[in-house]
Amino acid sequence: SPMCPMCRSAVRSTDLQRAIGHQIRVEDVFGQTNSKSVPDSIVIEGKINRLISELRSMRDRDNTSQALVFVQFRPSMDQLKKMLAAANIKFVTLEGHMTLPVRQRSLESFSSSSKYSVLLMSARAGCVGLTLTNANYLFF
Repeated sequence: SPMCPMCRSAVRSTDLQRAIGHQIRVEDVFGQTNSKSVPDSIVIEGKINRLISELRSMRDRDNTSQALVFVQFRPSMDQLKKMLAAANIKFVTLEGHMTLPVRQRSLESFSSSSKYSVLLMSARAGCVGLTLTNANYLFF
């Protein structure tokens, strides 16, 4: 029997849960379970809604808190920008296509003012030579 890599106890297939994916199981009113396909946009929106909830909680605890949010794919970045703006969460971005002076202004805005609660960063743009001491939360 397979063993849990953490606690080394036996693992049964009934103990496992499926990660968020493209298929979900829906129980209808008669108790029958069906698999339904979920569009990528809904999965992305669900993750963004959870992120927005966490960001609001962060600011409720301490209104000077700031977070770095790394995003790997451009469509996700575009969707996240729209949803953060709709949620009235102030943010600045750091993306690969930005010129060096624009990147610098973005970083200075984030570092010098706690009115921006999020630095939204593409994973590639933020992977080299940044020293960010203002943020106290990280989301990837």
